[in-house]
Amino acid sequence: MALGKLGEEDIISRLSDDVLIHILLRLQTKDAVRTCVLSSRWRNLWTLIYNFYFDDGEDDPFGRDPSFEKFVDGVLSVCQSKDVHNFYLDCTMISDDEISHVVPWISFAVEHKVRNLNLKVDIDRVGVWLVRLPQSLLTCSSLVELTMLSDCIFDIPESSVVCFPSLKIIFMSIRSPDGNLMKKLFKNCPILEDLSIHGSNLNNEDESTFDINVSTLKMFRIWLVTIDELEVNHAMELLRGINCTKSLSLTAYTMEFISLAINDEMPTFSNLIHLELGIKACFGRKLLPRFLAISPNLEVLILEMVSSIVIN
Repeated sequence: MALGKLGEEDIISRLSDDVLIHILLRLQTKDAVRTCVLSSRWRNLWTLIYNFYFDDGEDDPFGRDPSFEKFVDGVLSVCQSKDVHNFYLDCTMISDDEISHVVPWISFAVEHKVRNLNLKVDIDRVGVWLVRLPQSLLTCSSLVELTMLSDCIFDIPESSVVCFPSLKIIFMSIRSPDGNLMKKLFKNCPILEDLSIHGSNLNNEDESTFDINVSTLKMFRIWLVTIDELEVNHAMELLRGINCTKSLSLTAYTMEFISLAINDEMPTFSNLIHLELGIKACFGRKLLPRFLAISPNLEVLILEMVSSIVIN
């Protein structure tokens, strides 16, 4: 019987492997690895985890300051789980020498049938190439949820090959959304239900036009920010392109720019039953009646009142 420092029975270590693994799954990966020093009972348990959280901004669990690259490679090399449920990779401090390791890490997740993939590879240095995602990711049959928090390169084929056959949820936060890329991406997601796009057109040189025609889409959110002026016409085109959706959420920022096109013809949302709107007092009274009029089958309306405070 194992004893603690105060003579107390070590009840946790007597639990089954399945229970202990569930405990480890609730920890950050670095903390799960740290448990290997507790006792021989814990030495290899962490190699059975199937959720991974890698953040190059976190301190190293081994205390000897190896590179982030070596830590991730070391953890994945001894992984005994056949399936990966959640894989979170945050590389905001990655060095130029380590960039080439990102694709193998993503490939590892794909090969282990990842279900939820969250990527943030923020390489904001002149002359450094963006990460080109592996082709195997596009055909990953296990992936259900994809979160992209940085610009990456997708090589989506022009052919009718189905991409992301099981993907239902996409959240993309990228600097400069490519309308053509978005069109090809969404066109090849046969069961996509929930789509969120957060982007900015920093140089405002290219048009930000999105052609989204996904019959399975149930929820759509978009946040578009420009340094100069948001192209109102494109915002209206976007609304017309998603008028078949059943659920729609628009932030107060987006609503503000839609209000600039109040005289334009608004599309009818015949299938819309759930609507969430960010409302400011300065334009809410104009837009709200319009949205109610074009949503004949609306069942749920949620308004988020946003206050504008000016400090002199």
